[in-house]
Amino acid sequence: MANLNAVGRSTPAAANPSTGGRPPVPVGGFAGALAAQVDRQQGVALSHHANVRVGQRDLGLDHAALQRVGAALDKAQLKGVKTSLIMLDGVAMVANVAERRIVTALPVAASKERVFTNIDGVVFA
Repeated sequence: MANLNAVGRSTPAAANPSTGGRPPVPVGGFAGALAAQVDRQQGVALSHHANVRVGQRDLGLDHAALQRVGAALDKAQLKGVKTSLIMLDGVAMVANVAERRIVTALPVAASKERVFTNIDGVVFA
């Protein structure tokens, strides 16, 4: 990683001597670091909004579900989809395929109108 100094030149990031030169653990301690690593491996991230909705609606997106979402995003990407509706076990998720990010999630039964806009593909996971 590089830092930009005042004149815009790139300099190497300073190593932390207290950690033996390893980068510091992200905020959130071990649990946060583990969650970030799982997200990187899955290739799926939840936006802040989606994360709040998953918690509020008790949607239970576990490790296996995120793997299935990752596979659905792979399929959507192969077909050139930009914004997808992913259907997974009665849960509807709108995803930005290029960023591999879930934008929002809700139970299909909770969808009042059952109309989703601004998507260009649907994947059943």
